[in-house]
Amino acid sequence: YYEKAYTDEPDPVTKASYYYYAGMLALQRGKIQEARNLAREAVKNNPEYCEAFMLLGEIFAQASKDFGNDDFEHSTVFWLAVDYFNKAARVGNCPDAANKANFYMNYFPGKEEVFFRELSEGNSHYLGGWINETTTVRVKK
Repeated sequence: YYEKAYTDEPDPVTKASYYYYAGMLALQRGKIQEARNLAREAVKNNPEYCEAFMLLGEIFAQASKDFGNDDFEHSTVFWLAVDYFNKAARVGNCPDAANKANFYMNYFPGKEEVFFRELSEGNSHYLGGWINETTTVRVKK
């Protein structure tokens, strides 16, 4: 039903909400990539939709354990999750966004591990695979 709704809906704000709810359902069913795609469509249709940015943050936070080959690579996904929670805080009235960002910062890699991976705090870092996004290197404070 959501697919028909977002396909047929002419109003982008309403269409975004249909994409968002379909993305939430996909995430609940464990369809991470589908959830990500639907949440991205929600943001594309309504760039001020903070809940869609929150959904993207949750998607990446939940998917972190399945990304990469080791704990460091798992932890880099939290950089991207925090990016989305911060976007949610900037664009709309999502009161939990800042709290979520602060919570997931605890999962950032440590300064030593970033150094040993020859990365520098503040630089861009590409997360490949199904994520296919660039984020910023940060360390746990």
